Amino acid sequence: MFIVNTVEYNLIFITFIFLKCSQKYKKLIKLAFLKRNQRKDKSNFQNTIAFLRKNDKNDLF
Repeated sequence: MFIVNTVEYNLIFITFIFLKCSQKYKKLIKLAFLKRNQRKDKSNFQNTIAFLRKNDKNDLF
């Protein structure tokens, strides 16, 4: 039950972000989400976004 609630919360959060963000941030969040799925530690979504902004900002925009 807790896992299902967490997944639903994550999907709602990501959907909200996609609706509110401009196109460049949508691309950043999509890459962060893909990167998060590849990492062993999937719990820290914000650090993944910060990592992408720091290291890949020239490639994204």
